[in-house]
Amino acid sequence: MSSTEAELPAAALADQLGATVQFYSEPGGDIVGVEPSRTVESVVLAEVSPTVLVLPGGLGWRDPAESGPVVEWITRAATCAKGLLTVSTGSLLLAATGLISGEAAAGHWLGRSLLRDLGADSTSERIATSHDSTWVTASGSSAAVDAAKPLADRILWGRTIAAEHRARLHDGGTQK
Repeated sequence: MSSTEAELPAAALADQLGATVQFYSEPGGDIVGVEPSRTVESVVLAEVSPTVLVLPGGLGWRDPAESGPVVEWITRAATCAKGLLTVSTGSLLLAATGLISGEAAAGHWLGRSLLRDLGADSTSERIATSHDSTWVTASGSSAAVDAAKPLADRILWGRTIAAEHRARLHDGGTQK
């Protein structure tokens, strides 16, 4: 995962919501990616309740997806948050919770069969939105940035405005 894959979608969503972005990691310390490493706050996940949850992807998705405490936290955070956005293989983390079983889910093309194995309905679309428009899975950073405004609108204004944006967003997988 590159820093951009985590930062751009989170920043786009935060800009729309007038919010701040906080990065957390269960072990904390240095998080090394393709781009420069960053040091993130070490937290007890049970103490973190995000308003909006962004699950970025990366090659290391499998370890957290197989960690009981991490999956339990994602399950709790996802069900309590007002919105959720996954980026690339971040959809695999969400699928590991079982929360999107039978739901359409987008993600990195290499993870499509894994999404199916985890119970999601893997799609080749850039973006897939849950039936209630509160969760959005995106194939990558660019798709997640495109999904940020309609998700923020849904969080701020409700389902009707989100449905209008969703219709535009899913028309051929691009915004008009």
